[in-house]
Amino acid sequence: MAFEQINTIRVERAALDLLSKYGIECPGFDIEDLAEAEGLEVRRGDLPHADAWLVRHPGGGGVIRVKSDMKESGRFRFSVGHELGHWILHPTLSQTIICTASDLTDYAKSIPEAEANLFSANLLMPAPWVRVELQKADPTFDVVEKIAADFDTSLTAAAWRFVELSKQPVVLVFSRDGCIRWAKRSGLGQSMFLKTGDSLPEHCATVESLANGKNPKTAEDVGLKTWFPDWRCEEDAELFEDVRIAPEYGWALTLLWNPR
Repeated sequence: MAFEQINTIRVERAALDLLSKYGIECPGFDIEDLAEAEGLEVRRGDLPHADAWLVRHPGGGGVIRVKSDMKESGRFRFSVGHELGHWILHPTLSQTIICTASDLTDYAKSIPEAEANLFSANLLMPAPWVRVELQKADPTFDVVEKIAADFDTSLTAAAWRFVELSKQPVVLVFSRDGCIRWAKRSGLGQSMFLKTGDSLPEHCATVESLANGKNPKTAEDVGLKTWFPDWRCEEDAELFEDVRIAPEYGWALTLLWNPR
């Protein structure tokens, strides 16, 4: 997977250096002002086949263009942060970089897109700014949604960041069309391996949520064997699953937490 091949320390350092350069020390900063300070004009406009793009001017500077009908502030901020990531990390990649909605959730296939996503997550949610009690909290989307609101960023980015910093054995699964596209494990969740390309388990909460078009009200114990049938464990071993679906995009985010 792309995120297993990139230098995450380099990406995190680049994001922290940019914040330090302009003395930014708290969440919710004006990311358009930050882009402008870097010589980039942020514009909204019609982008029929993309969510955002970056155009570099030959003489210096450039334009970040974001889809005009992108209503959610968190998604807009993450998209601008993503293009800033390309601007700083990939200066020789291309004069024009077009990013689709799929690219903005890509942590697995394309190394440049995964790096730009990680840059944006680190820029908007630096580890020192995420409260320790949130890092220790039970892995549910109630916590993730609080992080997304506190830092005004996208749900996917907040979920990734939460799992990355979590002190619990947890894995985040991103699926589309019933198949696992990528999975991110916390430090204590390294044994919870899921294979990219595998179908979602037939009786999991994610499949049920996608079928009825509704998110569950709370995380539920689906049993460890549901997601990890080959594990040697008691038949009633616990595994909690919480889900958020996006029917308009055809994907789902799933948190799996093994309390033991």
